[in-house]
Amino acid sequence: MSKVLKIISFKNQKASYENVLNNFNIFDDSPKNLAPFYSLMKMHLVNYGYLNSILMAFEGYNYFRRAKFDFLIRSDMDVFLTPLFGQWVPPVCNSFVVGGGGFSTEFNNKRLKRIAQMLGMSYAEQWNLGSTWYSTPAQFRLVSFLTLFGMAYLSSEEFAQPEREGKLGVELWPDWHYG
Repeated sequence: MSKVLKIISFKNQKASYENVLNNFNIFDDSPKNLAPFYSLMKMHLVNYGYLNSILMAFEGYNYFRRAKFDFLIRSDMDVFLTPLFGQWVPPVCNSFVVGGGGFSTEFNNKRLKRIAQMLGMSYAEQWNLGSTWYSTPAQFRLVSFLTLFGMAYLSSEEFAQPEREGKLGVELWPDWHYG
């Protein structure tokens, strides 16, 4: 299959996955550049309960840059940082460091690999990545964009309407679960 995605019929073709993935400048906050990306988010994620925890990393980029933050951390409430963490610097300045998690199953890994290939993305063969992020503002912008893009795609293309509406509850956990 070529890198061309199957394009979903949108009312607004500017919000196609292919357009957003291939023609979006993640560091350009002009309304013209952001419109297709936000249109995609609005179509597929407006009611997704976990959207804001990733969206803030994307939208905060210019503030973080102007405020001269060297590193940022995004974490869940159940994570604690020891005093030693305040002295730690990543071995490579522009590294993107994540915590560990226990969210992967063989079913999920195979499915995510298929989806990555279909989208023309590399699959890194990394599993059980947690939701704690630590990196530079530029890396946060990039990873949050890819995460939001992936969330929109998965929401609309990999989950049925009853799953998106929560009608299945947690029946499919841990193998494939919308929440």
